[in-house]
Amino acid sequence: MTTVQDLQSRIEANDQVIWSAAALVLALRTNTPPDLRDASLTLLHSLGIDVDLSAENDPMTVRQGLAVQAASAILQSGALLRGDRPWADQSEETMQAEGRLSARGAQLVKDVILSLLPGLDALLAQPGARMLDVGTGVGALAIAYAELFPALTVVGLDIMPGALKLAAQNVAESTVPHRVELRNQDVSDLTEVDTYGLAWIPAPFVSGSALREGLKRIREALIPGGWVIMGHAKIRANEGSAALSRLQTAVYGGTMLDDMRARDFLIEAGFTQTVSLPTPPGAPAITAGSR
Repeated sequence: MTTVQDLQSRIEANDQVIWSAAALVLALRTNTPPDLRDASLTLLHSLGIDVDLSAENDPMTVRQGLAVQAASAILQSGALLRGDRPWADQSEETMQAEGRLSARGAQLVKDVILSLLPGLDALLAQPGARMLDVGTGVGALAIAYAELFPALTVVGLDIMPGALKLAAQNVAESTVPHRVELRNQDVSDLTEVDTYGLAWIPAPFVSGSALREGLKRIREALIPGGWVIMGHAKIRANEGSAALSRLQTAVYGGTMLDDMRARDFLIEAGFTQTVSLPTPPGAPAITAGSR
């Protein structure tokens, strides 16, 4: 049986982990005040952590990306403990940080996934190509796709006015404002037919009933040969990792899927060809389906 002393010991251990994580964010950010940066570096050095990134090809970009990644869990958990609803009540800083983190998914698709899904490269390169980004949030992923694929127009759907307001600002400040469209629309209300070559939907942020209906609508909205890419949790053999994924999915109000369940959802929606794809550490699991 766990004792109060056991829990106090755990709290003390967590205290160091949390403050060390915050120190890493402060050390990586470029706008941290000098006194806080020095204190953060001292703590990190005591733990054997070096944040010298000068050997990287683009150290500033790498630093910014790592800072966003390191801050993400801290900002989200802080919002949760304040009693905020996931995403809807989070600060602009948190939503922007999460958006910048999610934008890496576009590069992953271009570098790794594109060659694994037959015909997708041609669909995204043809004039007038269109993509659907479900749960676009602050629009970072939609912008990233439009930047990486010059022929592509991306339609981003979301139901949170606050996120869409930030998305509109981000799109206006981007290099591709004419190729990103934003809509306040639930995917289950999608009525388009034979329109998109690619669709993205993140299962951890979509409830089970909405996901089932949304996938059916997406299938109708895809052109023949088009693909839907569904992000979901990586269910590992490690019990702790699986439990963490379940908690995160519960916080987001979404659907917990492993590869097999993800493929079942796609087949149920009418997708005839399904495949689970390899992704690097830190990226969500991905299962795709073709119309």
